[in-house]
Amino acid sequence: MPVYARDVLGVNEVKFGWMWGALAIGQAAGAFAIAARGGFRWKPYGVTAGAIVFGLGLARFGLSDTYWLSLVFLFVSGIGFPLWVTPVVTLLQDHSVPEYRGRVMAVYTIPLQGVSIGWMLGGVLMDLIGNDPTVLVSVFADGWSLG
Repeated sequence: MPVYARDVLGVNEVKFGWMWGALAIGQAAGAFAIAARGGFRWKPYGVTAGAIVFGLGLARFGLSDTYWLSLVFLFVSGIGFPLWVTPVVTLLQDHSVPEYRGRVMAVYTIPLQGVSIGWMLGGVLMDLIGNDPTVLVSVFADGWSLG
């Protein structure tokens, strides 16, 4: 995101901070929506909805060259993340034997720590094939891994 902000959107540090802020505000809005609704009755709907909302927001963000639209799409992506994470974590805990729950959650967090590897690969791809193709590869890879 820093390279995208600098090279495509041409923004300074403050506007870059607002980009992360829009994502965080979207995550808070998604979390409040889940809490207000009382969760999902059928959790796979939440996983699917989250993957779709996150993917669409991320794709539109990556293909946008307008700063204000990028903020809107980051907000949308932020909404999608808790829609996906909350039911996944709940499903993992619901379907784990209580004495193994901690281990299951520990194994679940290992791939989440690998996100930074994806950021490095994204930077390499951006240099090799450009911004728009990198965004499409990233969105499809995220959709494949989330689904």
